[in-house]
Amino acid sequence: MHRQLIKLFGLTGDRAAVTRQFEQLSLILERELAVSPLEETRAIYESALRGNTTLSASTRPITPQWSVLPSLQIPLVGRESTLDKLTNAINGLSAGGLILISGEPGVGKSRLVQSFALSSKRLVLTGNSHLATHSTPYQPLTQALRQALQHPDLWKGMRSIWLAEVSRLLPELKETFPDLPKPVDIASDQAQARLFTGITHIFEKLSLSSPLLLCLDDLHWADMATLNWLINVSTHRVNSPFIILATCRSEDITALADVHQAFRRMNRLVDIEISGLNEKAIAKILRMVELPELSEEIEPLTTRLVQATGGNTFFLLETIRLIQENEHTSVPQGSLPLSATVKEAIHRRLQKITPLGHQTLQAAAVLAPFIQPNFIKLTSGRDDLELADALDELNSRQLLQPAGNGYEFSFLTSSIAAFLSSPLRRSTSVNSYSMLCSSRNFFTDLQ
Repeated sequence: MHRQLIKLFGLTGDRAAVTRQFEQLSLILERELAVSPLEETRAIYESALRGNTTLSASTRPITPQWSVLPSLQIPLVGRESTLDKLTNAINGLSAGGLILISGEPGVGKSRLVQSFALSSKRLVLTGNSHLATHSTPYQPLTQALRQALQHPDLWKGMRSIWLAEVSRLLPELKETFPDLPKPVDIASDQAQARLFTGITHIFEKLSLSSPLLLCLDDLHWADMATLNWLINVSTHRVNSPFIILATCRSEDITALADVHQAFRRMNRLVDIEISGLNEKAIAKILRMVELPELSEEIEPLTTRLVQATGGNTFFLLETIRLIQENEHTSVPQGSLPLSATVKEAIHRRLQKITPLGHQTLQAAAVLAPFIQPNFIKLTSGRDDLELADALDELNSRQLLQPAGNGYEFSFLTSSIAAFLSSPLRRSTSVNSYSMLCSSRNFFTDLQ
């Protein structure tokens, strides 16, 4: 709607109204979503200012759709070595391949891919998988191909037989190619193989005009048809620089075991795992933002942020944003605040674990920092086998990790551990909770 208004004001020659409408849109996006207008919108705005409101398909930029969560608008920090690894990986995959970036939720995988892709000077197409669309066949591939349709010129010279196959996913192809034949009607067991070939043909031809970077975010949530296509394309020796750059949560990487094995077997896989930001990177971020009395507290605040967030980018930026919005004149002392978005993220993670794992994690939150197996066993009332199963689950979910003779929270640290213990107060009787606290005091004295 805003784009249409900008075009209409441009047709009337009212440049002031064009500017006012664009500024209003920018303000709404910044206030409600913390994002900037799309490049396509900016191109329409600049075209309207010049008095040219007909933006041709050849000049309209492709608009990738990113799934980066809105947060503080700051440059990418602390990922220089990873960006170098990505550059080297692409240079090493001359015949195409898969680069898989893994890490815990919120560590900054999507932001890293976005920053690298936009600076790569390649044709960038994106496909974002979501838990809600897990059962939708070819959803991320359809999204990427639909973006490429913004440039019909890129599709010239493609064989009509494969365009017809892909039209099963993109019916709008028939608008661009009116004479397109109908897809061949064959047995279902052969139809998928033909569709796989058609999709690969399209991506390969798209990359002839410009090296193609297909970014598939949250690949662990991709539908089975998309994963099967990836397995199929792993054996296809493309004649153009076609690279797939995907992200995956470390805890869910087993969902990609077959894809992982297929590309590794063909020596066309590069694995890159990223972790939380270090103190140097966090201190650099703090110097970029405005916080009350920051000049006096930057070093201790950096240490507190590391302890409270584990360097998790999402938790870190949300905590800094909440401090910025605090009405106090200085950074709060004691435990740093937890934003509603962080609490929601914690709830989503906790919903994935079993009741046994949840109880064990709550016991660990009460006992922290003295999280030792014998203490957890006595506090939770579980036997050795149950405790072993629970600790294995929490470790695989990257919630608890071995440390010395005991365990420690990995991405959940002191502030979040305090949050974890709060549901225990609400769901447990007063006597039971008092007993747990007494156990903690006893174990602390014992230490």
